[in-house]
Amino acid sequence: MTKQGKIRIVRFPVDSDPFVVEIDNTLEALQGQVEGLIEPVALGRGLSLVLNEEALLIGMEPNRALVDRNGKARVTIAGPFFVTVDDETDDEGNFRSLTDEEIARVMRMATRHPKAIMFEVA
Repeated sequence: MTKQGKIRIVRFPVDSDPFVVEIDNTLEALQGQVEGLIEPVALGRGLSLVLNEEALLIGMEPNRALVDRNGKARVTIAGPFFVTVDDETDDEGNFRSLTDEEIARVMRMATRHPKAIMFEVA
């Protein structure tokens, strides 16, 4: 399948509520959302959290805690990040646009723990 030209993501700015935005599905656009190098982290059910790989090293402000399904904090995420989904039809590590259902699930995760983002342990 061909890589999608634009994708919908849920962006989590520092000190602000998450929101849905449509961006170009390019490395440059992905990096722009996290203000630097990207690092995807699996959240479970195909969702990926994409953060700035160097955020802690360069002193970005803390954003949210990454917690397990029991609510235990595992790590603090610094800087802006976003949630998207892996494109399972693509062998090159690209992302695809979030569906309405996936967006609703991410927003529920964000409201359940306002200063955290939950992941599922496989």
